[in-house]
Amino acid sequence: MTENHDKPENEIDLFEILKILWAGKRKIIVVTFLASLVGIFLIYNESDSFKVSIPLKSNKASADIKYTSLNDILKENGLDFQINSKITFKLFELEMTDYDEIKNILRNNEFIKHQIKDLDEANVEKVLDGYTMMFELTKVSNKNVLGDQIHRSFSFQWHDSDEGKSILEYTLLLTLENVKKTLINEVSKLADSLNNKDQRRLDKLNIELSLIQQNETERLEKRILYLLEQSEIAKTLGIETNSLNANALSQSQKNSLSYNNNFDTAPFFLRGYKAINKEIELIRSRSKEDQMLMANGYLEVKKNIGLIKNNPASLHLLDDLKSIENSSSTNLINYNLGLINSVAQKNSLSTLIISILIGGIISAIYVLVSYAVRNHREKIGRD
Repeated sequence: MTENHDKPENEIDLFEILKILWAGKRKIIVVTFLASLVGIFLIYNESDSFKVSIPLKSNKASADIKYTSLNDILKENGLDFQINSKITFKLFELEMTDYDEIKNILRNNEFIKHQIKDLDEANVEKVLDGYTMMFELTKVSNKNVLGDQIHRSFSFQWHDSDEGKSILEYTLLLTLENVKKTLINEVSKLADSLNNKDQRRLDKLNIELSLIQQNETERLEKRILYLLEQSEIAKTLGIETNSLNANALSQSQKNSLSYNNNFDTAPFFLRGYKAINKEIELIRSRSKEDQMLMANGYLEVKKNIGLIKNNPASLHLLDDLKSIENSSSTNLINYNLGLINSVAQKNSLSTLIISILIGGIISAIYVLVSYAVRNHREKIGRD
């Protein structure tokens, strides 16, 4: 019995495939060459693109010393706002997400002007939105052991490296200037809020003072009326001078102050009409200010009014605000314009290699399919 060593029809012979490919090497070379030409054409016509970026980070915590006085004033007056390096950087991030400033910058760019010159406003906005979305502020791992700084990378893509660097620098500086304006505006509003708060307190105290004055005036009028009555009684009874002993006089004085008609105590008129008239004279001769000194609560209210009027908080806040106004916005965060980097996004070598690979694969498949079709036809012819 003999073994059948014939190969199945569907078995793949790698050596046979290599022979077929070698026989069709000219076709493979030609197609691959044409594919490489296509790749070169694509490389030549592909627009230049550069990723422009710069590392950014918040200032160190030690840089917050200059805000100590301002923050103390805000805290002492119950104002819920503080300025430090991290808050300043957060304001910078918020400002960066407001694309209006970036759009204004792009509108004035000659390259963008050429693209939008014939478009209506709606389409202009679409074009600008497309470009603004290229601006990114991405998180970067914090390598600082203390972890007291925020690290970010600001980047975008542009067709020209040098122009991209200029746009990035201008955008960064403009954003920082806007952050400075925001800080100044916030502190100014807080100073106004402090002044308004003091003014409300002053208004309230002035009303309280007015009521005290009114009450004291009425009290003195009532006192004089009482004294006039007691003086008239003393005259009628012929009591010119005091006829009370020390204890009775003291009790009479207490009753006169409270106008208490207690018949078990010595009447006030027993002090004599001369003393009573003298008291009336003294009361009437007092100035308004002297009268108010005797009023309950007057001195306390006047003291509080003085404290508010001489409260230096808002003035100190405005003085500290001047230090922010006079400082450079470029110092609000930590960055170095010398570290602006531009990386070409156009990879010519990769494009060429991919073109050659695609050409080689297509040509090899073509050669194999052509051989299979031809072989099949010959077999049919023999049958």
